[in-house]
Amino acid sequence: MLISIFTPSYNREKELIRCFNSISTQEQKFLDKIEWIIIDDGSTDNTKLTIQKILNDTPKFKIRYFHTTNAGKQAAWNKAVMLSEGEYFIGLDSDDEFSPNALEYLFTSLNLFRGEKNVVGLRFLAKKSKDVGALKIGLPISEEAIKLPWYNEFSNSSLQGERIDLFRTELIKNYLFPLTNNVRYIPENWFFSVVSKDSLDFIYVPLIVRIVNDDSQVNRLSRSSFRDNLQGHLINREAMLKSIPVSVFIKNPKEYIKTLIRYAQIISFSGLKVNTSIGVLNRVIVCF
Repeated sequence: MLISIFTPSYNREKELIRCFNSISTQEQKFLDKIEWIIIDDGSTDNTKLTIQKILNDTPKFKIRYFHTTNAGKQAAWNKAVMLSEGEYFIGLDSDDEFSPNALEYLFTSLNLFRGEKNVVGLRFLAKKSKDVGALKIGLPISEEAIKLPWYNEFSNSSLQGERIDLFRTELIKNYLFPLTNNVRYIPENWFFSVVSKDSLDFIYVPLIVRIVNDDSQVNRLSRSSFRDNLQGHLINREAMLKSIPVSVFIKNPKEYIKTLIRYAQIISFSGLKVNTSIGVLNRVIVCF
């Protein structure tokens, strides 16, 4: 198995059908080399019956379905990474879909990993299927594939936005989200911060793999109340302050200010114990 496609879902029976169709219409020679891992995060709708119907109709590729107790998107991600049988791993949200040539683009781009031991993943482009409000789509960084630290994207607000990543599975097993019974949600910048701190880069590929629908405004696993997840936001902001070089924050002072504001809000709202050393904060503050 070469590529594992992971889809988390919570009460998304209709969206899952669209997601499935976007995979099943890809070329069969690529479908033979993938698996689709669905983590049903405690759905109470007919998700299970929908997947069972798909399985009964003999799909053209391997599907593995797991129903779990509701634990959040990052818990579903951790579980799928550890269950993955693919050498490479990609997450496709249940309300999104693959572009018509997505699997062709993914498989033909695998050669970019050759000889690049410090590359954790390939970052592909996304596009909107229609007007999806204020959602921002990441812009192409180069006309050709280019190897860069994630810091380059973070330091330039005009380049930030929705993308989709194809990861080396064995590498990301070392970077599971640090969840506990009291921490169910950690923003994804935590992941990008910690892998970048360990000098793992990305190759940015100017090919559109993901179609962003974003038309379901409820049951979004990644949209979570700030006040309800203060500890997770604290973990994220501490990782950003510890991992992102001062030189990067200098290039994007808005993100630096946003990080400090969020950090202050967490302390104000909850009185949580702050583990980031004063030295880390001073390191950043002095440079501004």
